[in-house]
Amino acid sequence: MDKNGNNCFPSTEKIAARAGVSERTVCTHLEQAEKAGWIKRGFHLKKTRGWRRHQYYPVIPPMVLKIIQHHERKNSHGTEPDDTMVLKEVQSNTSVNSSNIDSRFFSEVVSYLNLKTGKHFKPTSKATLRLIHARASEAFTLEDFKHVIDVKTEQWLSDEQMSKFLRPQTLFGTKFEGYLQEQSKHKPETRQEYRPVSKEDLS
Repeated sequence: MDKNGNNCFPSTEKIAARAGVSERTVCTHLEQAEKAGWIKRGFHLKKTRGWRRHQYYPVIPPMVLKIIQHHERKNSHGTEPDDTMVLKEVQSNTSVNSSNIDSRFFSEVVSYLNLKTGKHFKPTSKATLRLIHARASEAFTLEDFKHVIDVKTEQWLSDEQMSKFLRPQTLFGTKFEGYLQEQSKHKPETRQEYRPVSKEDLS
């Protein structure tokens, strides 16, 4: 951080280590923060060392600034506005994840899981939808979901004790990224085609 505390320039590796997440997750959330107007990014140059890295500047989004100013004007006693009220209004007017995930994405993930495991999970389950949405919000793709499903079904499907864990809450939970790093024995072109979800699946 500079001497005035106006900006900082940590590497994504350092942020990931401090936050206990992957660099990919760091990049995803930095992009979301920038799109939402909470930070601005530039480049920090170090001419003597011949390298540069992103430099981050904190910003208050215009909409949030209006909310703060509104509460300040409402306060007739000249004291600080109620922080709790401000926070609630900001949260109700902003979205943690601004991306609009196509509903077909959820159906395709669940349909593929059912195909590979022979189970009958519903793509309308709220718990399942939350898990898939959480991972998709971290920029994981449909192919990432399919890879995790492939890897774990290869490892667990024939194991009576482990096959019960072939379920959304295990596969798409906090260990998802770790599972994604594991290698599948099958090449992508040899994978069985999956059947898209039908109206009968939703009934």
